[in-house]
Amino acid sequence: MLPYSPDKASSWHVKSRSHRCAACSEDFVEGEAVMSRLVLSRGEMIREDFKRSEWNPEKQEQALFHWKTHFRLPPPKKEAPFKEENAEEILREMLENPDPLDVNTLFILAVMLERKRVLIERGVQRDAEGRQVRIYEHKDSGESFLIQDPELSFAQIGEVQEEVALKLGWIQPTVSEVDGVEESVEPSTDDDSEDEGEEH
Repeated sequence: MLPYSPDKASSWHVKSRSHRCAACSEDFVEGEAVMSRLVLSRGEMIREDFKRSEWNPEKQEQALFHWKTHFRLPPPKKEAPFKEENAEEILREMLENPDPLDVNTLFILAVMLERKRVLIERGVQRDAEGRQVRIYEHKDSGESFLIQDPELSFAQIGEVQEEVALKLGWIQPTVSEVDGVEESVEPSTDDDSEDEGEEH
């Protein structure tokens, strides 16, 4: 594997799968075994897909990362009925305008989609700055998602999941979270103690 030094946002780029071989330009057929790789070209990381007959040790040596997959025609787009199931849509929207501050949110969304078997993890690598990058492939479209792993502890993952759910509006904050107190209480006035039994 070759060293990889991304800019601030490149580790979040989506790499689409080609419909034809990068070497012979012959179209792939449904279900065909394909070799995919990530390479640097003019400072940008790109994805190339090859027929098995065109794959060789030289192409493998030049790759930042490579894996075996199967070509699938992209399915028709359908709208998810529930907010939680829109994780893929939100992930794509955030990837279009990447922000380094979204690293935790992007990672949690990717993990959610992996658990739903929408994304398949193809490998992990370290960039030149020591950051861990996970390479996911979309089960249906074959697109590659390069997601930075913030390397959260098991306990932190639960906290971040709740933060993400709040941020995306999937759950509503409790009164304690809104008011900054430990439990929900009714607002009171200075006169409450004196007029405790009086009806207003």
